[in-house]
Amino acid sequence: MRVGMKLVREHKAAAFVTAGNTGAAMATAKMVLGALAGVDRPALAVVLRRWSKANPAFCLTSVANVDCKPANLEQFAVMGELYAQERTQDERPRRGVLSIGEEEGQGQRPPGEAFPCSSACP
Repeated sequence: MRVGMKLVREHKAAAFVTAGNTGAAMATAKMVLGALAGVDRPALAVVLRRWSKANPAFCLTSVANVDCKPANLEQFAVMGELYAQERTQDERPRRGVLSIGEEEGQGQRPPGEAFPCSSACP
């Protein structure tokens, strides 16, 4: 993983894909590639082209992060917005918070706690 990430950092590869341990890949990416200033944790991004080829949706997930705080979800929203701006040239892409769990005690802290943060993002 480290070798592949290093090739990306040196612009000798355009991307890195792994079927290995997600946590290890995320930790290696943060160590080798670094992170945006003010970002505590990395997130995984997926492009959903079936939504619309002309206007794809981007989904960032916190699946590789344990017990995210609302501030972490806010950072994911900022990273997703920057990524979407770069990929689509849209200066103000729409963003939102999605949660698939509703049972009490399931998953992480409720993403609803992050909703006020997402409306305050620059």
